[in-house]
Amino acid sequence: METSSSKDIYKSIFSIVKSLDEQKQKVHDVRDLFTEELQQKRRNVVEMCQILVLMDFDIKNGLGKKAREILWRKAYYDFISLAKHIFSKNKNNEGMSSVEGLIHEGILVFKTIILKLEQEFALDLKDTVDMTIIKDSEIIKLDIKQENEHHTMSEISYAWDVIHASLISIGDLYRYLLGFKSSCETINEKLVATYYEQAFKLNPTMGMSQNQLGTLYAGKNYEIDSIFHYLLALLCKCPFELSESNVNKIFQRNAIFLESNELHASLTDAETKVKYFVARFILVVDIFFYDKEVTDFTDLCHSFLIDLKYFLDESYQGFFTEDILFKMTSILLFCLHKIKIMGSKKVHSMNAVLVALASELVDKCNMSVVQFLSTKEAQNIVFHDKYNRIMKKFENYVRDDKRNKREKKEEIHPIIMGHTNKIEESFDGLDFNDDTLKVKKDDQPIKKLAKQRRRKRPQLSNCSDTEMSDMEESGNHNTDESDSDSESFSSYNDDSDESSSESDWSEENEDQPNSKFDQDTADSDSGEDIIVLAEEIIYPNGDDDDNNENHRDVFKSDEFTVREEDILKDLVTKFEDLSGVKYRGAYHKVDPNIIIEFCANEKCLKALKVLFDWMYLNPDIVVGCYVSNPEFIHKIMRLINYLNIDIFTRKIYFDRSFITTNNMRTDLRYLFDIRRTIPIFEDELLKKFSMFESLQQSIDWELSSKLKITKNETVFLRLFKLIDYGFHLTKMRKFHYYFCAKDRVFIERDRTRSGDRGKRRFRNRNGFDSRHDRERNSYEKNKRRHARDQKNRRGWKNHLHYEQENEDEKTNSSKRYIRKKIIQNPKNGTATTCVLNINNDFEVKSTSEKMAALWLHNEVSSLESKMKVEKNTNVILTPYIVVDIKALTEYTAIVKNLSKSKKFVILVPLGVLSELDELKKSSEKARNVIKWLEQEFTKGNRFIRSQRQHEALPLSMIQIPKKLDRESNTFFQIVKFCNYIVTNNQEKDSTDMITFLTGDNMAEKKSEGFSFQGILDLIPVKYEQIINFYSKYKKK
Repeated sequence: METSSSKDIYKSIFSIVKSLDEQKQKVHDVRDLFTEELQQKRRNVVEMCQILVLMDFDIKNGLGKKAREILWRKAYYDFISLAKHIFSKNKNNEGMSSVEGLIHEGILVFKTIILKLEQEFALDLKDTVDMTIIKDSEIIKLDIKQENEHHTMSEISYAWDVIHASLISIGDLYRYLLGFKSSCETINEKLVATYYEQAFKLNPTMGMSQNQLGTLYAGKNYEIDSIFHYLLALLCKCPFELSESNVNKIFQRNAIFLESNELHASLTDAETKVKYFVARFILVVDIFFYDKEVTDFTDLCHSFLIDLKYFLDESYQGFFTEDILFKMTSILLFCLHKIKIMGSKKVHSMNAVLVALASELVDKCNMSVVQFLSTKEAQNIVFHDKYNRIMKKFENYVRDDKRNKREKKEEIHPIIMGHTNKIEESFDGLDFNDDTLKVKKDDQPIKKLAKQRRRKRPQLSNCSDTEMSDMEESGNHNTDESDSDSESFSSYNDDSDESSSESDWSEENEDQPNSKFDQDTADSDSGEDIIVLAEEIIYPNGDDDDNNENHRDVFKSDEFTVREEDILKDLVTKFEDLSGVKYRGAYHKVDPNIIIEFCANEKCLKALKVLFDWMYLNPDIVVGCYVSNPEFIHKIMRLINYLNIDIFTRKIYFDRSFITTNNMRTDLRYLFDIRRTIPIFEDELLKKFSMFESLQQSIDWELSSKLKITKNETVFLRLFKLIDYGFHLTKMRKFHYYFCAKDRVFIERDRTRSGDRGKRRFRNRNGFDSRHDRERNSYEKNKRRHARDQKNRRGWKNHLHYEQENEDEKTNSSKRYIRKKIIQNPKNGTATTCVLNINNDFEVKSTSEKMAALWLHNEVSSLESKMKVEKNTNVILTPYIVVDIKALTEYTAIVKNLSKSKKFVILVPLGVLSELDELKKSSEKARNVIKWLEQEFTKGNRFIRSQRQHEALPLSMIQIPKKLDRESNTFFQIVKFCNYIVTNNQEKDSTDMITFLTGDNMAEKKSEGFSFQGILDLIPVKYEQIINFYSKYKKK
């Protein structure tokens, strides 16, 4: 529609709305709202607004958007809110049916708008929004449209915005209907929430839908639900501002409740305890989220964690559902995200609370799974009995099949026996490769035919014997799978080098026999089998003459080619036809159906999934916890071992029919392979949340709807996402855990043997020595050979002298391959220098050259010792670094590198920030520094922060002059800041807390009435020019 026509319609709407407002002011009864005159005007507004919304897509003039807002507010919201006010005032329900009819009409109107926009813009909403709630039993007629017009991106964006707002409007209308206590049975709280959830799913950057959910759940679950949705609405990229007032009302009511200590008479003891526990939790959230200062805050957090452990008991199962625990955990993560943005010092306290919460939940899960397994022993026995019967049949079948194959290969055709000489002559010209069998040309070198066989890997007694190889593969536990599955059990983000190493493991494990019957058949294969096969190819028929003719024809041509599938046709085992994959090992774990059932009923797993995601993003926190409390990681790995059903590895025979859990598709392997791209319940509730946005980049948000993931399949996906974190911990190689490929469990590496690691000989993933070990072993062999030569040529005395030197050499690094030894020849009294290398080359130098080398070595050693002394005396790293304005602006790159080093915390005084604010108008460097500082403060970098308002302590023994220039005033502000830090953080065993880095030379800075250096020495504060400090730091 033309712009002029849109404006005319809008003017008409505006005039009708003005008339409606005047008439509504005179209404005192609900029946007056539904007079024919008033309703006719309202219907005219609805009709014209619909036309404008569906025809004016121009964002610049915004008439379509304005029409939608008028449609909602003037045609429906004002009428409903006025009716609610009259009902509450008159305390009667006269006219309720008319209000319900108005609400149903509005629902139908907004659904029609959604469907027409979908048709107009050819939008595919079925996988983005649950269209079953839109296309319900109500009849909506749409005009048949042959072709869709081309629309710009701005117009398509407008359509998405209107659909999002319409979903929220429908949810509001259903919520009003629910508030009027409609007699319709299909209208419930869950239906209302569905529309808000679909709106959030459509556009998670807008916080309004979360605010409406908080309003819907007001008063439910002791306000936990409302707080969750209100805080999430405030942390969206486009926050809903009214949510702050809503959540503050809850916090105020909670504070009044705790202060009054009033108990309701109808509450039982259990309900009273739960109510006060939740009240203390809300108080903790209030303090964290708004960074309030409380004296006994640490004790409050400690008491909350103690109470949580108590309430996780089974007697409170009714309140602490999985959704409540998940939302409480998410609320704490919201608080952490908020105080990081604010740059609060409570970040470390919140990290400690979250780690303690994770520890309690893991403890609870470990106890629960043990109890659950004890109740399912009979089911587990039945499963393994069934499995062992099938496995026994399978082993017998494969053994018989391979025996028949072997017997068939041993039968040699008599024609072949008669042409042995011919075969021997012609066989040298054959070249077997992966794809074809060819006869080499005459000019090619002749090679003997031999079956290429991988060297058999020695049997290992236990998993600790494979420690080094498993450590190499701890980054990804799917080491036994084929290349197509090389990423099946990788961590959240895999590296390319780990994927390549994984495929190397795959080849070795596929070829290695993994069972008793496989071992027997593997040893029985011999090179003659290939010879017989080749002879059958050369003489495909039984006729002697034909065979001779074929033999002559073959060697007349330059090349003879046979397709690989024809050669290997008879070698394909029936086992591959039966299962389709090369599983060989037996399954010894607990019945996976039991574990899936446990995960479906366990209330802590949703919260643990979110906490594992948080710990994945903060590995430093986990490593720090492991250093102080290793038991935390032990408990996590113990839980992962319980949960790891391990049904997709290619080393284990496991058929899909063994999974008997209902509502799970046949092709579970497909879900397993793409599990990182499928969103589950926790992901959808926290969609596009800034803290987890990096983890959610691989998620396809429409995939869950496309695949129609069931509830049990969601449990299945959550199970393997939790297991993924266990493999991520092994990949970090910080926790002495690795995945034992033999026993299929996570095992802690024996750290008592780590001191002997350099003395042991490790094999790489293929069972052979690594390149480094081969070179080192070659070097050791050369030394021993040289020692024997010395013994034979120069006598036993000279040999003893060399052996003594050889023992001294062992103390040096094993990685040195070139060693020099001075051997005194007793016969002629001359000294020679032997140079040993991996090629066993020796050179003899003169005495003067030897003396010069010794003198040079002595000079280098003395210089190195002096440098070490200078470094230890001149460069002392303090925990804090304070920078001035010149250091920030002139040496910004150095400051950034110091921050990235994570060796100390860089403090920016308020006086320096004021200087930057003054300089930003004239200095581009100052503007760049301000932008960088804003980015670091927003990210919550704990290695750089600004001075807080209260962090200033004057020097009691120094009288500051009244008149100071600008530079001196800034200096004294820095001094007060440094004095506060030193006074409040002084350690008993150290006097150096702060290093003040300046862009100027402090020795050259002078001022009347005081000394810059003297004041800094008085605090005390180390001071140095930033460029000198950085050069010494880099050398260290």
